[in-house]
Amino acid sequence: MRLHERTIPGVPIPATLALSACGIIIASSFVVGGLLGIIQSATEDSVLSDQANVIGKILEDNPIMERSQNRFSGRSIFYIPKEPRRPSPPKPPPPPRVEREPAPTPPPQPPPSAPSKYAGPGIRGILGNEVFFENGTRVKVGNSADGVDVLRINNPFSIRLGWKRGEYEVNLFAEEIPDFFGKAPYAGSSASTLLSLETMTTGPQSQSERDAAQARELKEIQDREAREARNRQTGDGGSQSSDVPAALAQSDVDEMSRIDAIRAMSSIGRALRQEVDEQTKKRLEDERTMLREHIRNNSGAE
Repeated sequence: MRLHERTIPGVPIPATLALSACGIIIASSFVVGGLLGIIQSATEDSVLSDQANVIGKILEDNPIMERSQNRFSGRSIFYIPKEPRRPSPPKPPPPPRVEREPAPTPPPQPPPSAPSKYAGPGIRGILGNEVFFENGTRVKVGNSADGVDVLRINNPFSIRLGWKRGEYEVNLFAEEIPDFFGKAPYAGSSASTLLSLETMTTGPQSQSERDAAQARELKEIQDREAREARNRQTGDGGSQSSDVPAALAQSDVDEMSRIDAIRAMSSIGRALRQEVDEQTKKRLEDERTMLREHIRNNSGAE
């Protein structure tokens, strides 16, 4: 079937006719719109020049522009500058530097003085030319140990030591004699004096205790006098010097008080410093050993 012979279903119009009609309608709409614009432009009033100047209208309505114009219009053409700033006065010159002499060097500090008392290692004993200390060291005369110099042995109970730039006389039994015996309990003291010192420093005692103490002291005096008389009868004291003490037996030493034992040891020490024969020297050394052991065993008895 040819194109011009085709029809739209339900419409008794050829298809070519329908398409042509649609094209005419569309083209007519464009033509009519353009004609309407032309007619409107032709019929409108003309635009005024002041309305066309949009920028000028904006500038007239702006207050900032007007204020700026007023400022420029009222300003003088001459400008008087400010007075120039005066220069600051020159700074004064610095004061002259004074050269100071350096302070003199202080003299060196003197070395500390020696202690007033010996406080080094304790002494346990003296044997010959050797000293036994409590820390277990043995030092001979002229040698040093633990900061202590053994300078000299005065007697079996006294030595001279050097310690911390000082020299001290140290007694072997100085620490074993209590203070309540006095400064020298065995030098120029009688039995009554020793009794009064002992009873006065040992606290309050009853009458019976004081009587017993006096009786004990009197018995010691009588026993000592009996021993001296017995020694004079045997003739031991006539053949030797008067400074050599009488012979002592073990029983005599056991009956002695601690003070009597110390006095006897002092007498033996003085005798050993003298010239005595070998037999007497051996006897005195044996008696000194017994007395020393007796003093150590009875250190807390009184």
